[in-house]
Amino acid sequence: TCGDNSYQSSAVGEDFVCTTCPEGAICPDRTCAFAAGATCDEVGTWEKGSDGLYTLVACPEGTSRLTETHDSQQCLECSSEQYIANPNTDTCQNCPPGLRCFGNSTVAPVDDSSWELVDGVYKLTGCPTGYY
Repeated sequence: TCGDNSYQSSAVGEDFVCTTCPEGAICPDRTCAFAAGATCDEVGTWEKGSDGLYTLVACPEGTSRLTETHDSQQCLECSSEQYIANPNTDTCQNCPPGLRCFGNSTVAPVDDSSWELVDGVYKLTGCPTGYY
């Protein structure tokens, strides 16, 4: 069997290969969600490749998908003062003045300002009367 923070990714004959668990699949008790007898569920949608390695393919709303390395894969939660348009392609953005943000894709303009989403970032396109 594999130790904590790892899972069996493949078998070669009678031997098996243990792989470090990605950050987003480590349980609170430091075991891996992909290991037999796991004590938690991983966050997001993961696919097991033909090489036995898991890849994070989608994250829930309000999180940003990080996939720089196998070990760092995770769905990182946005703060309540941020927004994210698409958790699978965008990163958490700080809420600009003039918008109210809730840590997900929902934003609320302040005082009749108008905004446009451009490449995952909200841009101010119009101010209310009396403002510039």
